[in-house]
Amino acid sequence: MSEADALRAKLDRLDGAARARPLLDLAQVLADGYWRDNPGRPESKPLLDEAIEALDEAYGYFAVDDGMRGNVAGLRGMLYGARYTGHLTVPEDRAIGIEQLEQAVQAPNQPPVVLLNLWLSLGQLYLSRATDLIRSPDFMSSVVFGDLPAGMAADVDRATACFERMLASPAGVPASKHAATLFLRMAGALRAVVECGDAAPGADRMNRIMSAITVFQEVHNEQVALVAAGPDARSTAFYRAEEIAGQGPLDRPVPFVQVDDGSGPSTAPDRPAAAATADDPAVLRRELRARVSGGGDLFEALEALLTPAAPAPPADLVDDVVALAIAVADAGRANRTDHLLLATGLCLRARAAGTRWARRDLDDATEALLRAAVGSRPAPPETVRVMRRLAAVIDAADRECRAGERLAGALRGKAGR
Repeated sequence: MSEADALRAKLDRLDGAARARPLLDLAQVLADGYWRDNPGRPESKPLLDEAIEALDEAYGYFAVDDGMRGNVAGLRGMLYGARYTGHLTVPEDRAIGIEQLEQAVQAPNQPPVVLLNLWLSLGQLYLSRATDLIRSPDFMSSVVFGDLPAGMAADVDRATACFERMLASPAGVPASKHAATLFLRMAGALRAVVECGDAAPGADRMNRIMSAITVFQEVHNEQVALVAAGPDARSTAFYRAEEIAGQGPLDRPVPFVQVDDGSGPSTAPDRPAAAATADDPAVLRRELRARVSGGGDLFEALEALLTPAAPAPPADLVDDVVALAIAVADAGRANRTDHLLLATGLCLRARAAGTRWARRDLDDATEALLRAAVGSRPAPPETVRVMRRLAAVIDAADRECRAGERLAGALRGKAGR
């Protein structure tokens, strides 16, 4: 019996709100199958239809103030959008997609990688509303005579804002950033068409139209490969371990759920998200330490973060720590503390996830911890104390990592697996 069939059988035995979780699981399995099975082709559409049907029911079980409602809306909006753009279905699909995605991007605590995909889908849907004119037989005359649809300029602006948000995000997903760049080109070409009403008549208008058509064709040609791969709908709210595990640390989704426990603001300073692409390791290192310490003692801050009873740190703090530490390590000049900070960030991310795919983060955290333990000089006592606490947290999450045992060997000069 397939995973989908097992979930369908389970749903047959359930009623009411008890169906919510199995419906979400079924929708994710079907969505995964859709993206693997040539998305956009007619034979793949039944998988997408059934996934949407499952999400339609599941969405109704989440109250307006439920923290998961935004996550469900995100996946639902992406799939409705995919059905409209990939299969040219009814405009109602696009309308539902936009409404759900607008809700999802406004939901608090969406992981940065998830937001990339949400902005991408939302921007494409706004762009599709603006490009409806191009498929019309009256396209040329509408532009030449200034008879453009009401709201077209606003849709271009909304799409542009979505793609610009993607490019401004610190999340490291090159494929999504590349897609945003492509669609920004298209939005720019559409903006030139929209502004034709203010342009000089005659040749100037025709030149703008022809230039826009050329851009659309170029973007379409580059988009073919992106459509074949499909947007990362799997990175929305519910994840498949075997497909996420192979991704690099910066590309893995971060399913944080933050809870306001009334303990006050985060110890992290209120500053813009870190730019992990800076090319000065010293600048990155200072920013990394500042993000963790909040201006206080670095090792005291690390111990506090790794205390089992401590509340989960903000998602953007963990993302910044991981991104900055990887950037410092990639520069080839990482020291013991840099490796320890990377290990801590990966561990915190895995601990918050609480799912099987987090094992890859835990493995990487263990390897970074071992690199921190090995050095030409013995580690200071406060560093060893943090290392041991971190190893205990890793082993509590997954004992197969054997972080404590391997750390002890590394500190003795025997860092084996």
